[in-house]
Amino acid sequence: MRNQLRRVNAPYYQQLGITLIELMTAVSIVSITAAITLPNLNDFVIRMEVDAELSELHRLLLTARNSAINSERDITLCPLNSNNKCQRDWRLRLAVFDDRNNNQVLDNNERLIASKAEIPKQRQLHYHKLSSRIVYAATGRITNFAGNGTFRYCPDNHHDKARAIRVATSGRLYLSTDLDADGKDETRDNQEIACN
Repeated sequence: MRNQLRRVNAPYYQQLGITLIELMTAVSIVSITAAITLPNLNDFVIRMEVDAELSELHRLLLTARNSAINSERDITLCPLNSNNKCQRDWRLRLAVFDDRNNNQVLDNNERLIASKAEIPKQRQLHYHKLSSRIVYAATGRITNFAGNGTFRYCPDNHHDKARAIRVATSGRLYLSTDLDADGKDETRDNQEIACN
């Protein structure tokens, strides 16, 4: 009698595995979800990178302009090479500084106000063809070239996600937007952003 009671009171073990049908259903759901979301996720990541880069550049331009106004001095923004000389390659490290002797070099006695790391080599940042710097006057206006200039940021192999910042001679900045709802940004004059 005691043996029979022990068997009745023995622990009941539930099934711990899954069936093949349950496994195939779960794998199918995960595969379909991944197939739908991964291409969109890649686009999302690229757009976020472009937005972050443009936002950082926008802040740097605002810092240069505001520093010129507040200090009542000309302030330079330019890409610097390893010798701290202004270059035309806008992918290099960008620096905002008070170029007191106007030699287009960040000298040891000149104050570095702000800087931004260089962008990856597979990305492009273009600006005015002839300009190696932007100089803001104490009035907040651009002093070193005539006319407007446009920064164009282009991720490699994704030129449809390019964005731009237009720099007016007044010193004001204008971010590109998608004016015609085609998924690509345009400048204020409704021109698509060229990445060549």
